[in-house]
Amino acid sequence: VFILIILALFSILIYRTRKHKLHFQYMANHDGLTGLYNRNCILNKLDDIFQDSKNLKFEFNIVMVDLDHFKKINDTFGHSTGDQVLKKIATVFNNNLDEKDLCGRIGGEEFLLIMPYVNLNQAIKKLEKIKIKTTEISHSINLNDLVTSFSAGILNIQNPSTLNKIEEIIKQADDALYKAKSKGRNTIVIA
Repeated sequence: VFILIILALFSILIYRTRKHKLHFQYMANHDGLTGLYNRNCILNKLDDIFQDSKNLKFEFNIVMVDLDHFKKINDTFGHSTGDQVLKKIATVFNNNLDEKDLCGRIGGEEFLLIMPYVNLNQAIKKLEKIKIKTTEISHSINLNDLVTSFSAGILNIQNPSTLNKIEEIIKQADDALYKAKSKGRNTIVIA
């Protein structure tokens, strides 16, 4: 009986240790507010996809997304409402991206999406669908006349061997994002 009790306690200890380890791994890789990948994790995943695409010769897209007028939402309705918007946009991403697509919050109201194995037109169709769903967030939270929207810069990579570092890819997508912002927001610009 004593040995059975020891084995049961040991099993519980192993189970709890494994559960805590998984919890800490999740916390280390995910944003605490949105549940999306955090900056370090999504950049590591981008590097993995970049290297894989060089070896396996597949096309992929990266998208830099920035919520429009997010500061105005925070200033008008408070940071708790801003947090609700961020959570809802994360849900929109999760519900409208494919299983192979990746999404991470890289800071504030800025996100990085990775869409492997699809061409530019397919990626833009996904983004357009997400853009429509994003405008619905303002109604669900009751932001009065403020409409939730985003600007995005998308880069399609067909031949990754011409690029040396992921920093080059991110910069190109980021430059396209800034063009989208300068065009009046709520738009997608192709790098």
